[in-house]
Formats: sequence, structure tokens, C-alpha cells
Amino acid sequence: MKAKIVELDILRAVSILAVLIIHAAAQGTMELSPGSVSLTLYLGINKLGNFAVPVFIFISGLALFYRYFDTWIPGEAVRFCAKRIRYILIPYVLWSLFYYFYYQMI
Repeated sequence: MKAKIVELDILRAVSILAVLIIHAAAQGTMELSPGSVSLTLYLGINKLGNFAVPVFIFISGLALFYRYFDTWIPGEAVRFCAKRIRYILIPYVLWSLFYYFYYQMI
């Protein structure tokens, strides 16, 4: 078993806070009057958090690379993809279809 990279948890926590800041500041950017100092402040805070999404993609890639680098074989790749399809893609498609049809009914 490989050692846990504690720094990734710290980076993940900072990114989570940045996403929360983005969502908290988003409402203010829509409601404040154009040209106001408050709007400029909200937009600045909102833009400062935009690093979070690329950081989450980086963390995911690095964690997958770290986990599978030494043990990657063709059979492992097939199992990896099958598990992701079963636990991520299929539920996503099913819930999306449910939401789409439910939204059409209401």
C-alpha cells in the first residue's frame, strides 16, 4: 500500500473552499447594479476562485496516476474502465433521463 499524499488533501480542501466562494459570490454578481463597487468586489472574488475546477481535474489525474502507475496492466485497464462505467456513467445517464422526463411532466 502506498503512502497517502497529505498535500493533496490540503489542496482539495482549498479547492472546495474556492468552489464555495464561487457559488456564494455568484448571486451577488447577478443582483447588484452594473458599475457598482460591490459588483466589482463580487466579480473579483468570483474570479479568484476559478482555479478550483482545473485543480480538481489535476488532483484526479495525479491520484489515479499515483495509484495505478506500478500495477497497470491491460487487464487492469479493462477492469478500471468497466468499474467507472458501472458506477459513474450508468447512474449519471439514468438520473439525467429521469430528470429530463420529470422536468417535461412538470
